[in-house]
Order: sequence, then C-alpha cells, then structure tokens
Amino acid sequence: MTQNAGVGRLVGLDPVMEQKLIELLTDQQMEQFEQMHVRPRPTVSDLQQYADEATQRMNALRELLGDEKLERFQDFELSQGERRWVNRFSARLAPAHKLRPDQEDRLIALKHEQSRMSFAAIESWRAFRRPLGPQTSLEDMQRETQRQSRIANENSWRKRQVENPLLEQKAAAFLTPVQLAELSKYQAEEQDTTRRFIEAVRADAGMDPNIPAQPEAAEERPKLIEAQLQIEVSLTVNREPTTVTRSVRNGESFTFEAAQGLIAEATPTMYDDDWVDVHLTYYEEGANGRRRLSGGSISAAQVRQPDGSLATGGSGGTVITGRKGYAVETKVNAKVL
Repeated sequence: MTQNAGVGRLVGLDPVMEQKLIELLTDQQMEQFEQMHVRPRPTVSDLQQYADEATQRMNALRELLGDEKLERFQDFELSQGERRWVNRFSARLAPAHKLRPDQEDRLIALKHEQSRMSFAAIESWRAFRRPLGPQTSLEDMQRETQRQSRIANENSWRKRQVENPLLEQKAAAFLTPVQLAELSKYQAEEQDTTRRFIEAVRADAGMDPNIPAQPEAAEERPKLIEAQLQIEVSLTVNREPTTVTRSVRNGESFTFEAAQGLIAEATPTMYDDDWVDVHLTYYEEGANGRRRLSGGSISAAQVRQPDGSLATGGSGGTVITGRKGYAVETKVNAKVL
C-alpha cells in the first residue's frame, strides 16, 4: 500500500521481510476498516476492548519484527502525515529532480518538527471553552462551535504564513535550487487553498470574506494563577488503578509510573476561574531507552462550583498504543495550598 512505501528501508528490512510486513499491515488495516463500519463510536466502557485489539496488533508485529524494529516501525507510523505531504511534493518534481532518500528523510523530519511545534503552540483544549451552561440552546452551541472552528482555522493559516518561509530556509541546506523553488510554490498553493476555504466560511457566516490581519480572540481567557497546588491524579490502566498526589507549583510537571509499565508525565495549569487542566503525556521503556508515545490526554477539573463549594474533579479516557494497548481512564482533583 502507498502509505507504507519506504517502510523496509527505514525499519531495516530485506525485501522478503518488507513484503511480509506489508501483507500483515494490509490485513490489519482491512480488519480495522471493517470494524469501523460495524461498531458504534467507542465509549469509556469500550476502551479496554480497543486496547486489547491494539495489543493483538502489536504482538503480531513484534513476532514478525522483534522489539527494536517494532519501535522503528512505530516511529515510521508517527510520521505518516508528513510522509504523505513529502510524497505529494516529490510527485510534482520532474524525474531529473526527484528527491533522494536522504533528502526525503530530512524534509520529513523538518515537517514533523514544524507540526510538533505548531501543535504545542496552539491554544490548549481550553480554547474550546468551558461548558456554556444549562440554559444554552442547541443552536447557540452549534454557532459557538462553528465560531471556534473558524477562529482556529484562521489562526492556523496565519501561523503557516510565518512557519512556511522558516521551513524553506532550513530546507535550503539540502535541497537543490529547483527543488526549493518547487517547495515554495507547493506551500504557497496550500496556503491559497486554505485561504479560499476560510473566505468561503466567513462569507457563509455573513462576514467580510477577507481574513483580518489581527486574530480574533476566541474568548476572554482566564489568567494563570501563581500558587502551590495539590494535585491528585488517578489513572486506571488496563483495569489496574494507580493514584498519586503531588504538591507542585502551578505549571510544574511531575512524572510517575502507572500500572503495566506505563509512565505518565502530568502538567497542571490552574486559572483564576477555579478550573485546572492536567495535561498527561505518556512514555514507556523501550529497547533503546524511554520513548514518548503518540497521543496523550487532558483532564479538566473545576476546583470550586459557582456557589463556592468544592467540586468533585474531572475524568476522561483514551487508548494509548506502545508495545501494547493501554486503556487509560483518568480522574484529577486539585486544590490551592
């Protein structure tokens, strides 16, 4: 399959083993595709089933590849979006100017870093707002969701206006002048497509289609407080619970080991509206040391109710995939010391 092109070179497989891997991946992808059409959207109670299926997939891949090459394959998977982007760019180049494998790898790495930095810079999950209240109508909620989506798209477009020239400057170290000129054209066309989409959305909303130079505030954002916090994080990993309590400065991260070898890094951020967000990043010990796993979670908790009484905390759930599947259910509580 096209999305697995180059996997053998990057994972370190001979042609026979590469073909076996592609056949296994094709079978797994077809099975996942079929399941998507016969099962409803998962709920927290379904997470363990999804984690068990992820474990089965990882076990089959490990049996074929071994631990070290499985980790290389997982790194390959994490950059699939960037690889597709580079493949589309490479397809624009004339045969005499096609990217060499080392150029592909370096451009993928640059694009992956750009994506990572962009994601980190995006206003956090809080930008989707706190609950609007029990009296909010469905129509108002839909309008607010559309507004938030429009603002996010406009902000992303503005960021790319700055980030794309920076990526081209870095790519100039290993691309030829012809390749670099085509990269600039490619990115400009992407931006133009995004701009036209945003302008159409603005026009449909009865607004001036032109994207304003200055970003619109998504909301009047609460302010971070300066405080020492007591944070309680409860993680249930594949039905095994772990609870830790730490006293940290607001915004200070701490790391702990949850069940089944899953390692969590928690970063609390508390605001003056009595809400706290706890960002959770997950790791596991791999063949070559500690590895950050794809995905993460954010649990938001209201420290106090509007009437001043203590709240009961926030909860959520997700599935994280590493050497196996982890069904992770989270609950957080916080208070100011």
